[in-house]
Amino acid sequence: MPEVSFTIEVHGGAITVMSSDPKFCATYYKPSDRPHLCLRHRTYTEDRELLSQAFQAAVGKARELAWIV
Repeated sequence: MPEVSFTIEVHGGAITVMSSDPKFCATYYKPSDRPHLCLRHRTYTEDRELLSQAFQAAVGKARELAWIV
């Protein structure tokens, strides 16, 4: 699968990762008692590559915001 272009939005303590092709949305958050992001909800898909790319985009944004190291 080619690299997907994502739009990333931050609202409060949540990072939302969206793409239009394929249509996909996932929201991640960082619990105060955990060192990593957790998935809150996402569009259903079995495309593991898309899920991986979306998670990596969220991790990149979380690092940029200094939520994680």
